[in-house]
Amino acid sequence: MNMYFKVRCVLYYSTLLTIIVFIFFLNTSEDMGDYGSEVMIMDLEESYTAASQRMVTKSMAEREKMDEINGYFLFLNQVPNCGGEFLVFLLQKLQGFNNYRHVRMRRGPQVVSEVDQDDIIASMYERLRNEAIPLSFDKSVYFINFTRYDRQSPTYVNIIRDPIEKLSSRSIEGRESSLLKCIHMQRKCMIGDEIYEFNIPYFCGQDERCRSGNSEWALQMAKRNVEKFYPVVGILEDLNMTISALENKLPYFFKGAIQIFEEKLSVVLPKHGLQMDPIKKDLLKSVLKTEYEFYEWIKKRLTQQISR
Repeated sequence: MNMYFKVRCVLYYSTLLTIIVFIFFLNTSEDMGDYGSEVMIMDLEESYTAASQRMVTKSMAEREKMDEINGYFLFLNQVPNCGGEFLVFLLQKLQGFNNYRHVRMRRGPQVVSEVDQDDIIASMYERLRNEAIPLSFDKSVYFINFTRYDRQSPTYVNIIRDPIEKLSSRSIEGRESSLLKCIHMQRKCMIGDEIYEFNIPYFCGQDERCRSGNSEWALQMAKRNVEKFYPVVGILEDLNMTISALENKLPYFFKGAIQIFEEKLSVVLPKHGLQMDPIKKDLLKSVLKTEYEFYEWIKKRLTQQISR
C-alpha cells in the first residue's frame, strides 16, 4: 500500500512539474514573440518615417517664400550696338575666377510670343538644373517677366548708349531723315537696310505698347522694371563708372572686372559718330524725347550708385 501511494505521488508531482515547465516555456515564448514584434514594428516605423522625410516635399503653403529675384542667375538681355559685347567679354573672362558659367543663347527675334517666352524660360532653367552652378546668360531680347510664368526672375543687367550716338555710329546715308520719318509714324525704324533699335523696349517688355515711339507708358514701365530687376544698367559713354558699379553691386559675377578692364579694355573707347548739324541734332532729340529721358535717368541712377 505504501509503495502504491509513493508511486502515485511521484507520478502526480512529475506530471505537475511537467505542466509547470510547459506553461513557463509557453509564456516565455509568447513574451519573446511580443518583444520581437515590437522590435520589427519599431524598425518599420523608423524606416517609414525616414522615407517619408526624404520623399514627401512641403506643400506650397508650408514653404518659405522664395526671393523674387535669383542672385545666382544673371541675364544680360543686351541692346544691340550699345556695348553689350564688353559685358559678354567680362563675363566670359571672369567665369572661371568667380566659379560660374556663361551661356550665349541663340540669336532670335526681340519680340517673342508667350509660348516662346515660356520656352526660353524653360530652357534657361533646364540649363541651371543640369549645370548645378550659378550661370549667366546673354541674349538680345526685349525684357521677359519671369514672374508671370511662376518662375524666379534672374538678376537682369544691361548697358545703353546715347540714342543719337548709337544712330550716328553707323555711316549710312540719309539715316537722320529716315529716323525722323519712322518715329513720327511710330513703327520700326529702318535706317538703310537695318532696324534702328530703341533702348526703352529692352526694359519695358513684350507688350506692344513698349514699341510705340515717345510713349509715356513705355517709359514708366521701363523705369519700373529697371528699379525692380536691374541692379545695374551701365552707359557706354562711361565704362569706368559702369564697370565699377557692376563689381560693387554684383561681385559674385563681376569681381575682378575693374582689373581686367584697366589691363585689357581701358584703351578701347566708344567710337563717336560723324559730326551732325546742331539744328538736326536738336530736332532728333525732340523726336527721341522719351529715349533721352530714359537715358538721362539711367545716367543719374548710375552716378548715384557710385557715389553711395
